[in-house]
Amino acid sequence: MWQQAVRRWHASCARAGRFGSHTFWESQYERGKAPNEWFLAAEQAATSTAEAFAAHEKVHGLGGPFAKVLHIGCGTSRLGNCLISALASHSQVSGRVMSVDYSAVAVAAAQAAVAMEAGEQQQQLFRVWDAASGTPPPALPNTMYSCGMSSRYDLLVDKGTLDALCFATDDALVAYLAAMRTCLLAPSLDSTMPPLLVHFTDDPPEVRGELFASAFPTTNGERWRCSCVELDLEGPGSLGDGTTSAYYRYTVHRDMV
Repeated sequence: MWQQAVRRWHASCARAGRFGSHTFWESQYERGKAPNEWFLAAEQAATSTAEAFAAHEKVHGLGGPFAKVLHIGCGTSRLGNCLISALASHSQVSGRVMSVDYSAVAVAAAQAAVAMEAGEQQQQLFRVWDAASGTPPPALPNTMYSCGMSSRYDLLVDKGTLDALCFATDDALVAYLAAMRTCLLAPSLDSTMPPLLVHFTDDPPEVRGELFASAFPTTNGERWRCSCVELDLEGPGSLGDGTTSAYYRYTVHRDMV
C-alpha cells in the first residue's frame, strides 16, 4: 500500500521542526512575519506552471476554455493572480483559481491584498481548507464556472505546502497526499485530460522524487506519471536569510493509456 511506503519514507527522511506546526504558522501570519512567497517568486512559479500545463495539454488534448485551478496552501502569496495571467498567455485558457489555506488569518490577508491590488476579485476565490483534514476541497461556484458547481480541478499547484507537511507527522503527510490522489483521480464530465499536480521545492529527486514514487506508484495498476525538472533558478532563502538554492518542478498525473 502506498500509505506504508510514504510512512517508511517519512521515517527515513524525518524532519523535526517548527515548519510542520499549525501553531507556528498561525503565529507568523498573525504577526505578519510569514514570507509572502515560499521558494520561487509568484511570477516565476506561475510561468513554470503554465508551461507545464501547456505541455500537458499538448499530450492529452485541450481540456476546454477554462482551467479550474486549486492553489493549495496559498498563505499570503500572489500566486493565484499570477497563475491567471500566465495560463492566459501560455495556454490561452481562462484560469478559475480556488486559493485555499488552513489559516483563516492568511486567507483573509491574501483576499484583502487581491482586492486592494485589483479593485475587485476576478477569477479567484479564497476559502479556508486544510488539505490534510480528510475533507474534500471546496467547489468552484457557478459564478466562476459556467457549468455549475465543480469540485473537480484540472490543475493543482503546491509551492511549499508539501515541504511543510514533511516536517509534520506521518499521519498528516499521508492525509495530505491522499487528498492529492483523490483530486488527481477525480473523473471529468467535460474533459478527457487528466488533472495535473505541479509542485515546487528545493528537494532534489533523490529525496522528493522518492516520496512521489511512494505516494504515486506505477505498480498494482496505479499508472501514475511523475517527472522532475530542475529550474536552475536562484533567489533568496525561503525565510529571507540570504541563502540561495536550485529549485525543482515536479509534476504528477495519472496515465490514461
